[in-house]
Amino acid sequence: MGIGLDLTGIARSRRDTDPEEFCQELCEWLPTVSGDFFEGAHGPRCGHDHDHSHDHDGDECGTSGDECLQVLGTVQFFPSTEPLYIETGPGGLLRLSTKTSILGPGYHRWLCQILGQLGEEFDVEWKQFDEDGNPGDETGYFFYKDSARVEHEMLVWLKSACEALLEYERRGYEGLGLSMPVSPQFLDFGPVLTVMGPRSTEWLSQVITSPERGKDIFPWWDDEPQALIVRNRALCRMWDTVCWRRPFDDEEVELLTSVHNDLMLSYELDPSIALPWYEWNEIVGFLDEEHDLELEESLRQTLNEFAMVHEKEPRIGYRRGNVRTRASGEWSVVVPGSFQELIDEEGNWGAQDDTRQVWISSISVCDKHDQPVPKADLLASDSMFGDEDQAAEAGPEIPFGSHDILVGSARIRRETDAEVPHWQLSGKCAIDGEIAITTILYEHKSDEEWAIATWKSLQVQPDVPDSDDD
Repeated sequence: MGIGLDLTGIARSRRDTDPEEFCQELCEWLPTVSGDFFEGAHGPRCGHDHDHSHDHDGDECGTSGDECLQVLGTVQFFPSTEPLYIETGPGGLLRLSTKTSILGPGYHRWLCQILGQLGEEFDVEWKQFDEDGNPGDETGYFFYKDSARVEHEMLVWLKSACEALLEYERRGYEGLGLSMPVSPQFLDFGPVLTVMGPRSTEWLSQVITSPERGKDIFPWWDDEPQALIVRNRALCRMWDTVCWRRPFDDEEVELLTSVHNDLMLSYELDPSIALPWYEWNEIVGFLDEEHDLELEESLRQTLNEFAMVHEKEPRIGYRRGNVRTRASGEWSVVVPGSFQELIDEEGNWGAQDDTRQVWISSISVCDKHDQPVPKADLLASDSMFGDEDQAAEAGPEIPFGSHDILVGSARIRRETDAEVPHWQLSGKCAIDGEIAITTILYEHKSDEEWAIATWKSLQVQPDVPDSDDD
């Protein structure tokens, strides 16, 4: 499951404070002490509606009638990792938890320092162990400040994780992740994915023999230097978030700008540090397309020169390839990593680039006995087109293909009356009790094969092993 913190205690200065107000206060206070390491905060909201990797027993999230006694907020300090989960209850009850082994010992120690300040500010009486005897900090650092033990525990965990992944690889699994998110799955890299880039099977074996050789997959191993930490923060975003094209909206401009600023800061702090020069030059080019980026001419020249030197090296960026991403419910689909994902006003999932769009929605259907409707019945009863005339305009039916679990069919028709003429693939795919409706729009006839392959990539979200599953 990885190494992290799961601290519980009583905030004695907030015994009479409403839990929701206390949670909100913490979400607002933490950014004031985290310095340059803050990504965002959310909350508070009802603790019954969260996806928390350290789920509680029912009695810890107690209810009285319709009243929820637990409030949840989250604070994100660094990309590519879990947020800090904040849970509050009556009488000043407090629980702070997160996984730190994604980033490394330096992050663990830094976060302990921040939470130590929180304890002083709100007069928290911490419990070293919970009621089941589980430690609040399995490395012990929060209570005893043994820095060497944090690093030791991280390497012990890393060796164990690599042993598990090597066994999965021998069983034939692909796209294995070392502390990677469940969705999206990056398909064109491997065999082992980390937040700092892919690693080989040989690397797994080397780390099992000598765990110190795996320290480079932790973005925040040491407490210093800052140049290395902010460079690695940029690399995390470049590997799993940057789409490697011009930005489509302000949010994407902000992402590219944050990467650029981190690389600038790293270079200013240590001009000798190894940097992703080619990719940095690409990002500057993307930002220049939106507005003229203010950049000293000498640095532009340096970027161009070093980019040429590193031109033939492997590229950073999982989203340069295809991704399998969670679309609607448990359905997933393969799309280019450069696609922008979005949710429309009706809650439907979509992904798009300049000339192509993919839209997917799903519906669960049970009979009067509350049993899942058979997939064949769902496929027969659901119409892809509003009337017979529309169906007649469409091309021949395209079968989903032979599959033990899924059945489906699709048709393609030309839409000439639209503001931008295009082709539209309308498809449906069903399992027992659930049907997925897919609409794929594309402006160029040459994308027809891609559209069909995208629709046929639909499946119920697979279970791809991750090192933290063990």
